[in-house]
Amino acid sequence: MVARLLPLICLVLATPAKAQQVAVLTPTRDVPFSFHDNFPTASTNYNSALHFSAFSQTGNIGGENAGRALIDFDLSFIPQDSTIFGAFLSVSAIGPYGVGEVVSIGHIGQNECTLERVTSSWGESTVTWNNQPTTTTMNLIIVPSSSYALQNYPSINVTELIRDIHSDPNPSNGLMLKLISENPNTGLAFFGSLAPLPDKRPMLTVIYGDCKTSRVGINDNDKDEIVLNITPSISSAGSVVRLDMLSDLNAVCSAEMIDASGRPVETFLIDRWPHYRTIPQVASGLYSYRIRKGGEALGAVRLVVP
Repeated sequence: MVARLLPLICLVLATPAKAQQVAVLTPTRDVPFSFHDNFPTASTNYNSALHFSAFSQTGNIGGENAGRALIDFDLSFIPQDSTIFGAFLSVSAIGPYGVGEVVSIGHIGQNECTLERVTSSWGESTVTWNNQPTTTTMNLIIVPSSSYALQNYPSINVTELIRDIHSDPNPSNGLMLKLISENPNTGLAFFGSLAPLPDKRPMLTVIYGDCKTSRVGINDNDKDEIVLNITPSISSAGSVVRLDMLSDLNAVCSAEMIDASGRPVETFLIDRWPHYRTIPQVASGLYSYRIRKGGEALGAVRLVVP
């Protein structure tokens, strides 16, 4: 499937710089695979299944029935000299997707999972439990346990994994989802790319580019970044971030949120620290908060909205 690219310009340019981009990607391939004791399913390919899941449950006639899943995205369009600023995987809960104590519910139990980089080849129409590819635990991502059966995971931070794939693509073949403890009865279940509704399908948002040659107001080397902090620095529209001034300051400050082109999104006053701010309903991309007292700039920090 073709990636949709949204332009994102380097912030407050003072010298020429390469453009940053936000790529919203759908999977090029994804497939679950499983085994079921006392049944020959360990050699069965499930590329027509709707789910992207990891589970373990008691077998139909004893033993265990367990599964994992694979997913892959095409990152070849990102130039090798680009920097990956952030990468976020969004997946939607599928609910009941089969028969059994787990898959008839969806998310269930102590279902913490890992996402690991796949290091050997696999085919969407040929992979099975018996011939599943190898993975590496380097920079693996912990997917936390669900709080309820139909919980969506809108922004899993997979930045380090995507950086690994981008920097060394040859041994990388996507990601594998699997339970940390494959004990009945646990499971984490999402829609795969065959979901009937497009907004339920997995989506990877990648923010990349290169601003290293530019002088930007929130450059990582700026002294301004030492006196202002934002938590978390990666957060979705509608969520709350915390702004901290890392020095004693009692005066009322003016603040603004600016987009990638330097245009203000909103302006507001801060009369006490820390300051909690709800992120407006903005598009995915790179933003910054700037703080001033009078006409003096006190600090600026970067915010990534996946």
